[in-house]
Amino acid sequence: MALLVAVGSRFVSRPPPPGVPQFPTPAASGPMAAPDISQMTPRERAERLYNRIMDADARGLSDTVAFFTPMALNAYAMLPDVDIDAHYHVGLIQALAGNAAAVRAMADSIRSDVPTHLMATMLDLAYYRLEGDSADLLQTYQDFLANYDSEIAASRPEYRAHDSALEAFLADARGAGSGGSS
Repeated sequence: MALLVAVGSRFVSRPPPPGVPQFPTPAASGPMAAPDISQMTPRERAERLYNRIMDADARGLSDTVAFFTPMALNAYAMLPDVDIDAHYHVGLIQALAGNAAAVRAMADSIRSDVPTHLMATMLDLAYYRLEGDSADLLQTYQDFLANYDSEIAASRPEYRAHDSALEAFLADARGAGSGGSS
């Protein structure tokens, strides 16, 4: 589970902009009440739940992650438009749930739109870790490094939203390429 914590917490998006309501994370031992998301747009609901899950994962609150995962997946399923960022979010949520096939499907969905997209490569790493496939981990980092400069130059909005995750993955990829561990 620590490996999934590392994967999930490394790819958390930026905090929500001002005006988006913040919900306190329930105590690990206390009852879990779902936030009132009825007044939000479908996208706001999905992103709020994603952020809640990523925050809980970073804090090691696996029960909170498990509690909100079905709600988040349903919220993303209800989006009228599923863009690359949404596929990435769903892929990370599925990684935390241990669903390797769904992680792979989200990476493939991103790659069908943009074959060299960095978010697809980041999900590939989560997939290979879930599958215990260490042989493909190095190749995943190499693919990321090979595409990094041109993809960053494309200035995609999802890259701006996940810039800290990209920087962390870049550092890991460079470390893996120099014989360091990830």
